[in-house]
Amino acid sequence: MTTTTTNELTNGVNGRWLGSRLTSTPTGTRGIFRHYVPDVDSIDLKEWPDEIASHTMSTSVAHWDNDVRGKLIRCVAEGEVSYEARINGTEETYGFADISAYSLDKLSALAKVANDLRYEWAEITGLHEGVVWSVL
Repeated sequence: MTTTTTNELTNGVNGRWLGSRLTSTPTGTRGIFRHYVPDVDSIDLKEWPDEIASHTMSTSVAHWDNDVRGKLIRCVAEGEVSYEARINGTEETYGFADISAYSLDKLSALAKVANDLRYEWAEITGLHEGVVWSVL
């Protein structure tokens, strides 16, 4: 699977931020980062383990001083494309993905990341007519 580094997100390498890169809201949210990914038709599955290619399509960051981040991942296998949303675990859960919040701030961060991933998934899969997902 492709991975995303903090440097990549900070500098906007291999994609672009939706909205402001700088702290632009009272809660300090940065928003959604859309990654450049190959077209499904151009993927050579023989180059991937188990012939399943996975790419991070979008990353959502609640805010930099919070450890809650999420990814929308596209998986491509022979004749099949699927998506999954992953939200990382928090420090309180030692990085496990069980969702639990121990403060209102953590709950807000989880809600923000989950909503961003829902938004991106709907755009990528064409749920809304006339809306096309694009990095550009």
